[in-house]
Amino acid sequence: MESWHSFDPRASGSGGVFATPWRAVRSVPLSIRAALRACKYAILIRRSRLFDRDYYRSQCPDDAFARRTPIFHYLLRGAAAGFDPNPFFDTSYYLEQYPYSGGSGKNPFVHFLRHGARERRAPSARFEIADHLARQRGAAAGVPDSLARYAVPSAEARRPVLAHIQMSPAVRGGLDRAGDFADRTQARRVLVVDRRVPTPDMDSASVRMFAILRLLRDLGHQITFVSDDGGWRRRHKRAVRRLGVEILHGFDAAAKHLATHGREYGVALLSSPQAAERYLMPVRAYALRAKVIYDTVDLHWVRLERAAAVTGNEEARADAGRYRRLELLHTTCSDLTLTVTSEERAALLREVPGARIEVLPNIHACEQTSRPWAARRDVMFIGAFSHAPNADAVEWFVERILPLVQRRLPDVVFRVVGSDVPKRIRQLASSSVRVHGYVPDVKPLFDASRVFV
Repeated sequence: MESWHSFDPRASGSGGVFATPWRAVRSVPLSIRAALRACKYAILIRRSRLFDRDYYRSQCPDDAFARRTPIFHYLLRGAAAGFDPNPFFDTSYYLEQYPYSGGSGKNPFVHFLRHGARERRAPSARFEIADHLARQRGAAAGVPDSLARYAVPSAEARRPVLAHIQMSPAVRGGLDRAGDFADRTQARRVLVVDRRVPTPDMDSASVRMFAILRLLRDLGHQITFVSDDGGWRRRHKRAVRRLGVEILHGFDAAAKHLATHGREYGVALLSSPQAAERYLMPVRAYALRAKVIYDTVDLHWVRLERAAAVTGNEEARADAGRYRRLELLHTTCSDLTLTVTSEERAALLREVPGARIEVLPNIHACEQTSRPWAARRDVMFIGAFSHAPNADAVEWFVERILPLVQRRLPDVVFRVVGSDVPKRIRQLASSSVRVHGYVPDVKPLFDASRVFV
């Protein structure tokens, strides 16, 4: 048989797609049949848009072949070496689970694209969690500017990233396309309960909840959102409804709805210990088929214990004890518990060793600054002051840290942004401390600042 040396795929009607790859792989001895198969597989992989070139190159940074033509490298060498085509496909795992997918002339990723996805085969052991980080889509024409950046992601500038985890552009790209692995035929009806309609332009917890709602919708789920608090702003409610999410207000409306439709739910997500305390029992009573997920948002008992230790406040100490009992009970009674950080997960596991607990961190839009470094200055903080530790943090920074900075940079300005600013924070305002309070669109402030606290 002829080898790859005498085979030019450009002559096979592939056009210019393989002009560069041909030069890169011509030194690999292949039969004509194997060469044609590699070209056919490469076309399939490229059209799938599930091959993350940057991510793949990061696994073999010193390989010139991989740098020039990563898809061909994966087909000819990478799969055999255990390299992965994207963050959510584990080549070694797939071969272990389905050994026939890597037989003679076969490629595990090609097998997944041709057969595995349709047959609901898992691309990796991690995928059950990873599929909740699906790409952001959708549109929300007419959403006010302060909400538009949460509701209308663009292809380049608004990709879902995980706070607290440093990720390369390649990994972010993989997260963007995680939804392509989702099996939409398995979409379920999901009940989400929170204390109120999310206000993502005002607090971090709402940014996370709004993102969760959007990602669940991207995966094809039908969502009913229960707001325990009857108070809401019309624009926030409108933004949630534009996602295609039904909204119910209050316990009575939710209980009536569950009595009629509870059997239709496959998942119930109860966000915060307050929401779980009120709704866990009716959900278990009426939604008998539903898996219950308890989202801690943060471990209230840990925060209150720290506050009591610092202030000596006995009321905070008593609240910490009550929340500890509640949060441990909810963790025990739920099928899955979510924490925002790995430290909180470890703290819960120490108390409830057998619980199933996973980390779902904050999810933010990744935005580029429009001003160059030289054109920016000053220091910025953002946080909702309804969360008491934020006020403590700003006071501490102004009293202890800012004076040290000003010794080296006397003209620096500390900009404080956030809703529900208390009087004690407003009283910190000076020529070097600007208390902006609630700002509908914070992008200009991020663009103008050099350092974020």
